[in-house]
Amino acid sequence: MTRIVRLGISSGCAPDARAAQLATVAVEAGSTVVDLRAGKGHQWEEDGLDALFGAGLDVSFIGHPLVLGDPTHPLERWTWASQQWPGIRCKVVADVGAGQRPDLVGRQLGAIAGDRPDLVLVETHAGFAHPADIAVMATRHGCRVVLDTRGLADSAGNERDRVLPLLAPHVDAIQCKQVGSDGRHVPLGDDGRPPVMAAFRAVAGGDRPIDVLMESRAFVPNRDLRLLGRWWQDASSRPAAISGPLGDES
Repeated sequence: MTRIVRLGISSGCAPDARAAQLATVAVEAGSTVVDLRAGKGHQWEEDGLDALFGAGLDVSFIGHPLVLGDPTHPLERWTWASQQWPGIRCKVVADVGAGQRPDLVGRQLGAIAGDRPDLVLVETHAGFAHPADIAVMATRHGCRVVLDTRGLADSAGNERDRVLPLLAPHVDAIQCKQVGSDGRHVPLGDDGRPPVMAAFRAVAGGDRPIDVLMESRAFVPNRDLRLLGRWWQDASSRPAAISGPLGDES
């Protein structure tokens, strides 16, 4: 069975770009899909989604400033988020220990997604739930996962190889970035390959479509997405219908 893999970028690559500008950056880079952040001052929100859809792009998900399992986030905020862009998947993070609050998590998921918990993606992120806890919630509630490679490294530490198989069945998107020794984003290179390849290999056996997304303020159009396309091919022995640029990274 051929795996559908879509390559794209995040609005975090160009947070100051209005929607039409972001669409141009994405299309010129070879993207077929974008992921977006809401409530963080990214300028695409000024115009909405029409310019992105008009450019032939799909939206993988929209990230909301919500924390699953946090009792200080009232259900009204979750309901409000669900009404802004109906039918588009929502990305959130999960509170430390959220896996031990199943009733609260269930109510929050219901408020934002009704009977479609698979429309909610929980991100691996530093300072929030341990990845093993995210896997527990995904198994119990049916929500899905955004595997952020940097967030996984920060939150799992030396347990990465243990938790990746737990997360893998639930992953619908992978966000990739590389961070230099000074903590700043840098273009993808050899040092960034191992964590990305580990994530790709972990999920390569699945059947669901998957989005591979570049989220970096040091994003190099064309080059980085070409690298990600090549790395996916290197990681997976299965045929894949890769929607995005392939070939030499230069």
